[in-house]
Order: sequence, then C-alpha cells, then structure tokens
Amino acid sequence: MKICITGYSGFLGSYLSKHLAKKFTIKKVNLRKMPNLEDSDLNKFLDKITNSNFIINCAASLKPKTARDFFINQDFPHILQTHIKKKKIKTVLIHISSINVLLRDRNDSYTISKKTAEKKLKGTNVIILRLPLLYNEIN
Repeated sequence: MKICITGYSGFLGSYLSKHLAKKFTIKKVNLRKMPNLEDSDLNKFLDKITNSNFIINCAASLKPKTARDFFINQDFPHILQTHIKKKKIKTVLIHISSINVLLRDRNDSYTISKKTAEKKLKGTNVIILRLPLLYNEIN
C-alpha cells in the first residue's frame, strides 16, 4: 500500500512518515516545489501525488501571510480532491484540519483558512480530521 504525505517535514507529517514507513510505502511530497495554478506542470505534479492509495494532507502554514501560505491552507485540499474526482482515481484523501474551526471566537488567519478549506471540501469524498491537541513528549 502506498501512502502519500504532504507536509512531511512538519511535526505531524514527520511522525506519520516515520511510523507508517514501518509497514507501508511512503511518498513524501514537498508543496514548496508545487507549480503555480497556471503552470502546465500542475497536473503532472497532482498525478504524482494521487498515484497512492491514501493521501494524508498535513501541509499547513500555522501563521499564513503570503498568498502561497493561504493557497496551501485553504485551496490546495480542494484542488487535490477535484483532481482525484476528475481522474476517477480510487485514492482516499485525508485532510488534517483543526478543532479551532469549531470555535466561533477564533478569528486568526490560520483558523479562518482552515474553515475556508473545510467549506470548499464540504460534500466531497474527503475524510477531515480535526486534531484537538498534539504535543511532543520530551524525555
């Protein structure tokens, strides 16, 4: 089984990559190398990602400032799911979100961008995980 992990260099992505690699083939994808939307190579890039049984989208900018940061947080998951549907691929997309999207008083740019991503994914065949708290245990 092949699992593609976006955001593999972050806290959650690196943990998943390390532990899932013990039993599965892991493909790590760096979204910093992703072509722009207008680039003709975008579909080739998306094809490489979707050539997996599962995609775990851990990619996120915790303090989004640039257009690219917001694109990764709120637009990329929908573009990826649209590509999967259009190509009729059996890949399962798991999108990592945040429990913050359920809190009305959270109006920081990270939470707003995650809310936007979830709205765009509504009604699609995506598994959304809202993680409440992750911490790194220090020994």
